[in-house]
Amino acid sequence: MSAHRSFHTVTANSVATATAVSIVLLAGLATQAAAQIDAEAVAGEPFGVGRITLRLPDGATTGLSGIDALELTEASGRILYPARNAGVLDRLAGPNDAPGRLTILFLFRGNDPLDVTLYAPAKQTVRIVPGGRPRTHQRMLRQWWRQYNAAAQQMVDRGGYPAIVDHYLVAMLSRRLGLEPTVLGRKLFPSFDGEQGLGLLLGTQSMHAAVVHEMMLGDRASESVADQPIPRPILPPLLVPEAAADVRIEAIAGHVPEECYYVRFGSWSNYRWMRDLMNDFGGDLGNMISERGLDFDQSGRMETQLALRETTLGNLLGSTAISDVAMIGMDMFYREGAAVGMMFEARNDLFGNDVAKQRTAAKEEHPDAKLSTVEIAGHEVSLLQTPDNRVRSFYAVDGDYHLVTTCEAMVRRFYEAGAGKGSLGGSAEFRHARGELPTTRNDTIFAYLSDAFLRNLAGPHYRIEMARRLRARVEMDILTLARQTAKAERMGVGSPGELARIGLLPRDFGVRADGSGIVTADDDSVTDSLRGAAGSFVPVPDIEVSHATRREVEDYASFADAYREALGRVEPIIFAIRRRTGDQLKLAGKDVRDGVRDGVRGGDADGDADGDKGNNGKPNGEAKGELETLSIEARVSPFTGKTYETIAGRLGPPTKQYVAPLDGNLISVSAHLRNGSFGDELRGGLGGLLGGLFPAAAPPPPRDAPPEDVPPEDAGSRLLFVGLDDFSQPVAPANGFLGWMQVLRQANGYVGSWPEAGMLARILGMDEPLPENELGYREIFARLGVWGLKLNEFTVVALRKDDLLDRARQLRVVEGDRPAQIRLRAGDLTGTNVAYMLSRLGYQRTWTGSTGNARYLHRLAEQLHIPRSEARPLAENLCGAKLICPLGGEYKVDARADGLTSWVSTAWQAGQAGDGSMPDGYAPPPLVWFRGLEAEAALEPGRFTLRAELVVRRKSQGGLGIPSLFGN
Repeated sequence: MSAHRSFHTVTANSVATATAVSIVLLAGLATQAAAQIDAEAVAGEPFGVGRITLRLPDGATTGLSGIDALELTEASGRILYPARNAGVLDRLAGPNDAPGRLTILFLFRGNDPLDVTLYAPAKQTVRIVPGGRPRTHQRMLRQWWRQYNAAAQQMVDRGGYPAIVDHYLVAMLSRRLGLEPTVLGRKLFPSFDGEQGLGLLLGTQSMHAAVVHEMMLGDRASESVADQPIPRPILPPLLVPEAAADVRIEAIAGHVPEECYYVRFGSWSNYRWMRDLMNDFGGDLGNMISERGLDFDQSGRMETQLALRETTLGNLLGSTAISDVAMIGMDMFYREGAAVGMMFEARNDLFGNDVAKQRTAAKEEHPDAKLSTVEIAGHEVSLLQTPDNRVRSFYAVDGDYHLVTTCEAMVRRFYEAGAGKGSLGGSAEFRHARGELPTTRNDTIFAYLSDAFLRNLAGPHYRIEMARRLRARVEMDILTLARQTAKAERMGVGSPGELARIGLLPRDFGVRADGSGIVTADDDSVTDSLRGAAGSFVPVPDIEVSHATRREVEDYASFADAYREALGRVEPIIFAIRRRTGDQLKLAGKDVRDGVRDGVRGGDADGDADGDKGNNGKPNGEAKGELETLSIEARVSPFTGKTYETIAGRLGPPTKQYVAPLDGNLISVSAHLRNGSFGDELRGGLGGLLGGLFPAAAPPPPRDAPPEDVPPEDAGSRLLFVGLDDFSQPVAPANGFLGWMQVLRQANGYVGSWPEAGMLARILGMDEPLPENELGYREIFARLGVWGLKLNEFTVVALRKDDLLDRARQLRVVEGDRPAQIRLRAGDLTGTNVAYMLSRLGYQRTWTGSTGNARYLHRLAEQLHIPRSEARPLAENLCGAKLICPLGGEYKVDARADGLTSWVSTAWQAGQAGDGSMPDGYAPPPLVWFRGLEAEAALEPGRFTLRAELVVRRKSQGGLGIPSLFGN
């Protein structure tokens, strides 16, 4: 018997009628446009397969509203795992949707007719009577599987949210149905061993997909017996040069364990300044770059876990009670549960009394918290803790030094360091670092990532426990998803054993080498028996790792090989910020901000710890303190020299010479690079790629004037320089190479090299001698209007010929204060056409983030049979974060008159009509605070240095919060 199929047309005034074995289409919502529908269904085990295809009418969808308007339900809830054709997803994501054909493939249970309601976008109902042969069932199942894999991959690519839902569903269905993931499906699951580089040390979020794949599909049999000795660490201690004997070390560093990162504020006022800066951006410095759709509330969670909040007494007497402040930690895993602490040097008993009051208040706020005294390293320590570790706070005191931390091991090391064993302040490398950046600089922030800290992260204890806690977190997530899947399929089971038996969990679910397991509560919440609740796991140093499985030993060996190949080793890192009030930066002899030319431009770091003096002039009418100049210096000391061999091979030696920016440049770059075969290789590649764009080379004549500047000291290197002025008119972002070339034609920009035989000239074939008394003009890409000119040893290329000669005549090589290879300068972009284009780009990204959260909620509802209005708690549980609209709106459920519900943001309804068009006055975060930059970088034997002067506009100050300076 063949599958039953039929074609019908639905109009506003008609209802199609068919026989009992055909499809019945009922018009649920009147519409003027006709929509042709084709549908079929084939029963089978464990699932039947169905398909609905229709042509979307013109104008049926626009932007996000089109995605919302596509929904498929069945009266008895029998339709499962629908997959739309991926091409439609692309069309529905854009502001100008063209009509297209929508195909939805789905699985279902049973043999009875399916009463389907479809919103596409108008409401329509259709009855599908299953039929067909086994061969038809297999063909349609393969079609559904290809479409399901493609749709899942596309959702992951466009998502912007943790994609564990799609990872789990594809892996689970693959296992249950005996279907290998397709090519696109396999893209969802990177290899567990594939993540290399610094990401291996700083976080594990990107490895979730690989662990889901491994757990659900069982690519490698998991071992449950830890009978192997712990591997040896891969990195030996670093040998550092001897520091001068008179180097001054701050006293607080002598109480910091050497394997901790160290962020010293130096005073209570500096700490408050950093705290206020964090609060400007929601407690996450990542928000300075772009608005985010997920709020992990890292600062707030740290406050809660440490039970350390600023009080009225702290605000009034902070500097009176505290002489020094530092943030320390053994890792940066804030989202999972970090080994982090705040250290204070107290002047008197006021601080200790205040901390005690805060801990008593926290215990009252959390009724399940227990406040007790424990003995650690022979000292009595206060411990405040809840069973799930959302509060886990050790309070230790050693003389004038107070430590509040989440980590018991850090307390033990705190006392040992204070007694002279393994302190950061007593290490040779820290003395060397303080010789480079002495305490007399009075930095607002001084951060140091020690060799011992980096070696500890790369050590076997951390690597093994990081992998175990990752698997524990993934087990929590897939158990939550398996339970919801069982509800969607109406199986009526919920225990892990039952879910594993029916294939929703792996058979060996919960089998672990360390004996830990999942603990479920009456409210269906899950915790780890050893580590606690997700997001507040016991810190890695507090988990004993005495033995490893054979698999873990093999994985550590693979990690060691990858680490050595990618990095060799990571050397100590120093980062310092010194702030000054007001606008201190001059750019090419002018103030960064337009209209400001005179007056005293604010206070210096001044030795005044409060940093509130100065600013005798008010720049351009701005309020006092609104602008700040941050002097930033970062250093890495590559004593081994191996990590930076590739970079050093491309750069010339540090030089004071650079090509000066021209008047009108908004952005300028000058880089000192080595000559070599790279230019010829690039020229060959460009020639092959753009063949027809290169005109035939005409022999140019010798230069008409001797060089006015002295070449760099190394004859085998050249200066490469770039300058960009404002666009001549407002321009919108473009698509494709040619589109962006047209955008760039609106800018007065140039790129060049000095002296004559530089890389750029060789790439463009402009290194031939010039005829006497002739200018070396050359039309390089005739079809694009790209012009080149050689004058006075400068080779310059631009997209405009009219002012090319004038610019070339202004170019000069000058000397800076210090040697460097790369120099960057950028002025205030406020009110420029460049800012308009960047705002358009930023808004597109922000709009995508805002709509991505709605797509995530709809995806959960669609795949797991959750009412759309109830999807948010599950979504946030799986993310470990709150969903926030990066456009500043609030998410809410919108109900249409015909019954369709969808998640929308109030920001879309406030003049942003769902098409992603940028509203008036919008500016992405960098354009809100950025007011100018001057930076230089130097790589030389034994040291890499980055220096920058950054002018920022601060928001209103105030608020509380423990700074979360690093994230993962």
